Amino acid sequence: MRRFALAAVLAGTWFLWSGHTDALMLGFALASIAGVVWLSVRMEIDDQEGIPTPVLGVATLPYLAWLVWQRAHQLAKLAPQAWWPGLVLLFGSLFVWLL
Repeated sequence: MRRFALAAVLAGTWFLWSGHTDALMLGFALASIAGVVWLSVRMEIDDQEGIPTPVLGVATLPYLAWLVWQRAHQLAKLAPQAWWPGLVLLFGSLFVWLL
């Protein structure tokens, strides 16, 4: 079960970061994931301490929802400054032009 969880987390992370869908890159990803899982088994780090699968349970869903909300809230406040450099954020949500 832990080996499958490790492979799933590695595959999900790889796909989200790369976004490649062609066969050659997916083959390379599968080979690298298989290599990492094999190395973790060979090094005997696929135990409870090395891969804490209960941490990824239902109890983390409220935390993940809060974390996504906080990131979206901060991005909504700071994105206008990135698009319009003369705009300055004052007092949390008030934007003022400095020109």
